[in-house]
Amino acid sequence: MNLLTREILNQTIAEAIDATREKICAEDEIYQQDEKDLDELTVRFMELDLPEHDRMIINDYIACLQTVDCRYADISYMAGIEDAITFLKKMDLIKNTIE
Repeated sequence: MNLLTREILNQTIAEAIDATREKICAEDEIYQQDEKDLDELTVRFMELDLPEHDRMIINDYIACLQTVDCRYADISYMAGIEDAITFLKKMDLIKNTIE
């Protein structure tokens, strides 16, 4: 897939990714339970008697994990769409209109 196609895909899909993900997350019981667990664990973490330096390292580590996870999810979503387009083209169900 060329650069223009990839850029258009990334821009066009960005809003759809967020909207679809939010809808699915709102309906997913496992995700909702994980969110509740995360809230509880956050409170428990904040109550720990940790030196500020240690707390900052842990906070930075958690933030980095979250950033990597979110980006990986976005990339996976875009890869799935790209794969779907490729397969549809190979089956001649859609034409290659953007080059």
